[in-house]
Amino acid sequence: MFRATPPAFFHQIPALLKFKLHQPLPLSPRESKQLLELLTVSFREQLDSEHGPSNVADAPSAHQVKATKTTIQPKPHTRPTDKHIESILTNPLFNVRRNAEATTAANPMCTFDRAVGTGMMTLKHAAACLRAERQRLASLHPVDLTQGLKNSGAGLKVVRWLNASGTSNDNSFLDEPLFAFNLFEFMQAEGLEDVFWVWIDRDIDGFLKSVVSRDVVARRISSLFGHKKIATRSFDDAVTILQRFATKIQNLDARKQRSLLFSPGQQLYDQLSHSHPIALSSVSLGAFEAFRRILRTIYLHDIEYCSLDIYHPTQPSADECLKRLRLPPTTLPVSGPRKAAYPQRIINISLTAAKILFEQERVDDARWIMEYLRTNYPEEVGLKQSSVEHRIQKAHEEESSIQLLESLSIA
Repeated sequence: MFRATPPAFFHQIPALLKFKLHQPLPLSPRESKQLLELLTVSFREQLDSEHGPSNVADAPSAHQVKATKTTIQPKPHTRPTDKHIESILTNPLFNVRRNAEATTAANPMCTFDRAVGTGMMTLKHAAACLRAERQRLASLHPVDLTQGLKNSGAGLKVVRWLNASGTSNDNSFLDEPLFAFNLFEFMQAEGLEDVFWVWIDRDIDGFLKSVVSRDVVARRISSLFGHKKIATRSFDDAVTILQRFATKIQNLDARKQRSLLFSPGQQLYDQLSHSHPIALSSVSLGAFEAFRRILRTIYLHDIEYCSLDIYHPTQPSADECLKRLRLPPTTLPVSGPRKAAYPQRIINISLTAAKILFEQERVDDARWIMEYLRTNYPEEVGLKQSSVEHRIQKAHEEESSIQLLESLSIA
């Protein structure tokens, strides 16, 4: 067993150490001066790195400052510490006015600022604020809404909140369709559209790395077109968005391009096919032809691509659609995900084509299409042979074919 060390031993340690430690030797005057200069230079370099270089000789005198006090404008902050303080003071998370004026209660973006400052802002609330702000600006700028959106600065304010709160660290915030739709409109007007496309580039890169699925990328692009239950962008604007997206992925192989463009392209096709004739007439020829080129990538030889001319804004034609329908059924390929919706789609296309043919007094071709529907889709259309022949004959005699087809249309 070991014997315990007596406590008196520890009291002797400081006395023993003083013989082993060397006391610092006094510096000579020359060495003291060199040390002072070294510390001074090091300290100044540290100040310059933190606050930026300064030149005392260039500083204006008190007399000069007094003489030019009314004319000198404050220069932007360039020092790192100034920038840091400014970023804190301008951060939307801290930008809360305690005594807001009563007149700002009707401004949705003032509500946005207060909610951000109290930490209560969410994507749904932000979408509601943007939507309300757009409605307010539409009433104030009925002629030039774009200018009103630009002057509001709401898009920049929301983007700053996304960055400050860390929400924009990934693209999950784009999964809120109403938020993405409204934010993109403000960002377009304010010249911030490229920022939005940087987010889309991040999605495309994630898709190529198998981190983001095809459906997620397509859904986020489709959200920019809007939804009929909330709001929809004009066909021309939607085609411009889809065209830019197609340009970004044009270097991918054809299969990947088709997989990314199919869903948003299908949504635009549905928007075009369900548009009122007045809305169709407002579609520009440039946008229509651009959409045709995109459909060529998506559908190849499918019925949608061949029947696009029935929705032409100035010269609707059913010739290509009729030619396609007359091919044997086995040559009309339909992919698996589209089989369920395909019958209803081809019925709507066929009825629209038949209506155009009746308007052009091509009754035989229109009758063939109606017979085609009766033969291939009798249950969906709900027509029997005798009923079809009787109605077409009556329509031909009374020249009321258009009204007949409208009564047969299926929503």
